[in-house]
Amino acid sequence: MSDERSSKIRLQPTELEVPPDEPTLKDKLHRKDLIEDLTTMLGNLDGPGVVAIDAGWGTGKTTFLRMWAQHLRNEKFPVVEFNAWETDFALDPFIALSTELTKTLTDVPGIAGRTPLARLRQATSDVANVAALPTARLLSAAIPLIGRQLAQELSHSSTPPFETAVVEYAERQQAHQQFRQRLGEVASEVADGADGRPLVVMIDELDRCRPTYAIELLETAKHLFSVDHIVFVLCLDREQLGHSVKAVYGSEFAAEGYLRRFFDLDLGLPSPDREQFVNAAIASSGLYRHLRGRSEYQRSNWYSDPEAVVGVLSLPILSLRDALQVLHRLSMIVSSIPDNHYVFAEALTVLLTLRTVDVELYRRMQVGTVTDEEVVATLLSGRAQSREYIDKVRLAVEATVAGRICIATRDNERIPDKAKLPMTQRYHSTIDDSTASNQGSSEAKEHANLVLLTMSKLFDPDSGRGPYELGEIRDRGANIFREIDRRVELFPAERRE
Repeated sequence: MSDERSSKIRLQPTELEVPPDEPTLKDKLHRKDLIEDLTTMLGNLDGPGVVAIDAGWGTGKTTFLRMWAQHLRNEKFPVVEFNAWETDFALDPFIALSTELTKTLTDVPGIAGRTPLARLRQATSDVANVAALPTARLLSAAIPLIGRQLAQELSHSSTPPFETAVVEYAERQQAHQQFRQRLGEVASEVADGADGRPLVVMIDELDRCRPTYAIELLETAKHLFSVDHIVFVLCLDREQLGHSVKAVYGSEFAAEGYLRRFFDLDLGLPSPDREQFVNAAIASSGLYRHLRGRSEYQRSNWYSDPEAVVGVLSLPILSLRDALQVLHRLSMIVSSIPDNHYVFAEALTVLLTLRTVDVELYRRMQVGTVTDEEVVATLLSGRAQSREYIDKVRLAVEATVAGRICIATRDNERIPDKAKLPMTQRYHSTIDDSTASNQGSSEAKEHANLVLLTMSKLFDPDSGRGPYELGEIRDRGANIFREIDRRVELFPAERRE
């Protein structure tokens, strides 16, 4: 890969390599034990059964299924992988699912060329044929007047509509029964060849499909493919799937109860460790290369510290989806800044985060109608207090927020409004407290000093001044924050309910 190519930013993560011999070797979310436990569980199931694994957006469902599928194959399970989102274009989910199933079964040792598989193919064809609307009725519905006339010409039967419907129903019922019987015969042979292990059909990204397709696929899996020796594993975001159900049946429909009918067993995919998730996402995005490619002076002076960026993106106030959105925006901003310019990555991350989770508070901070304490409390909400001597995340949040409010509230004499800076004033008092002697007070004084020193660096990176003293803020500091604001404002803000 060329240097130019390797320095580019990725908005979509690179697909994790799943080595056949050791599927979880490159897993950064440490799910090997979970995969082994679930494999043991499936080995004790005979089918039929539908197992739902509930996992929120951004938790790595697809990668998890890929690793698990390979691990199952290594343990001699027959496995079918089916990505519902990739087949969403199909009118009939039965055709898509049965096609993938028979394709996989053809490669199972001892099955290809045998009578049960040939019978299953024929039964599949019969179901597909009876599922189609008669040509005459389809044309009549699609093309009024012209379609009706053409439909009459194409119709070869004078059978009354009710009797036609009865015949169609009987044909469809017979085709479904025949398909289930043939599928059961093949599944039994596959299980015998796998020492009793069931055929595992893994369905991914069901919650991303158009609502009607998602529901039809669920119904198809439950009613047509529910035979002995077959276990379906559906990895989905149950909340999002519930929205799909309501989109079809109405907002008042009991979606949870409806979905419960389809699942024989519910499991939850544990959420990944936030810092591990963010680290993996940043490594995949290419942001690290841009931050570490800066000058040594910038790297050593707070302006592009990857650890602080990871910490801010890992704050509990950000959902995983929000964290990825902030990361993508940060990556695009950083990649657009020349290498010989300061990046202020921590400040960018803090302001992008606040604008993402609370745009109204962000606006109030911009115009100086909120205190530094209020904004910091919002951003650090739910975060455990760090016991580290230097808390980089807290430092980044407090220095950025206080610095931005200083700029917003400075008067004609370039002096900020101290009434909006109670936290900053408290840190000045902490530094000036000559009576502090115990370890806790010493660490508090060190943190206060670092916050005020970082504020000085934000206002004038090259000045070498000491801790900010709530005095005059030169125009360079205002210009720096103006440039940061300009870049942050490139992206639309979402109003939260």
